[in-house]
Amino acid sequence: MPQKTAFLIGAFLLTGALSSQCPDPCPPKPCPPKPCPPPKPPCCPKKKPDLKPAYNGSARDGNECSVGFHLSGTFLYWRAEQGGMDLAIQSVPIVNTLGTPPSFLVLAAQNASYQFQYTSYKPGFKAALGFSGPYDWSWNFEYTRFHSRTTTNLGTPPTDPRGVSAWSVSNWYGVFYPFTYGSIQSSWHVNLDMLDGVVSYPYYQGQMLSVTPYAGLRTFWLHQKMRVSSVLQGAVAPSPQVSHNKSHGWDIGPVMGMRGYWMLGEGFRIEADLEGSLLYNRFKVSHRDNANLPFGTVSLTTGGTSISYTENTVRPMAGMGLGLGWGFGEEYHFDFAARYDFTYLWSQNVMRTLMNAYALAEGNSSAGDLTLQGLTITALFDF
Repeated sequence: MPQKTAFLIGAFLLTGALSSQCPDPCPPKPCPPKPCPPPKPPCCPKKKPDLKPAYNGSARDGNECSVGFHLSGTFLYWRAEQGGMDLAIQSVPIVNTLGTPPSFLVLAAQNASYQFQYTSYKPGFKAALGFSGPYDWSWNFEYTRFHSRTTTNLGTPPTDPRGVSAWSVSNWYGVFYPFTYGSIQSSWHVNLDMLDGVVSYPYYQGQMLSVTPYAGLRTFWLHQKMRVSSVLQGAVAPSPQVSHNKSHGWDIGPVMGMRGYWMLGEGFRIEADLEGSLLYNRFKVSHRDNANLPFGTVSLTTGGTSISYTENTVRPMAGMGLGLGWGFGEEYHFDFAARYDFTYLWSQNVMRTLMNAYALAEGNSSAGDLTLQGLTITALFDF
């Protein structure tokens, strides 16, 4: 019995010792680690064109978030030319000094040709601001400024075997008597200030071509001045006869066009632009001169001429250009382009229309067209 009791006591003590060394059967479970957040997608990923033949994917450049903005500046090096800007033709005056006042017979010189107002390339600029919406429609607002001034100096014309040469001036004076002039100076100012607001949508046409149709509103102010100063041949007191001609025009109307890019790779492209507009225009035209014309011993003083009129009508305007471009960048897009542009404005020389109508008594005398052409270099930032 004592042995059995001792065995039970020993087993109990051994069990207590072993149980004191065991860990807690229900320890607290540690919190699971937080999962890493998924990587953020890049903002505004560049959309690739869908090359399915029946789908025209957006061709918008640069930042393709919900709204993007673009700024551009353009340097212009254009030349203005206009119909009806002839100044004079070389002639040979034959004078009958027996009559009072003397009578003239003006003959065209041998190998004679008309002399026109000199023109040359002049600088100008464009500035534009625009933005693109969530559906890739773009709105653009652009200001164009081109101001040009050219001068012409015609000295003594070449000699003619039939007599003394002189200049017969075109219809820039309100005097019909066929006087001839020994020298002519002229200056022509053309000031164009234009505002365009258009909406456009660029899209792909196949793998290499993108097109951008656009439409909107155009308005511009076109101011012209033509000053002609001539000195009579054989005048006793040579004082210049000066003709001042002015036209102030304001135009407004819709403009529509299409721009196309042919992708060459590495960001390079060939680009072309074609546009047209139909504009309501209002002209204010005026002329004045000092028609005091002394010749020999005879002095003819008419008191000068001053005439003016206002015209309201509708005229078209067209433009086109062809050039090269290069762009790069995704979220921030930079673009450069160089084109040679042509702009055609119908019936803008209303100064000459006024003088022809006055001199020829033709109220429907046509006006010469104005053309602008030259280099257009543009830098654009899209963000």
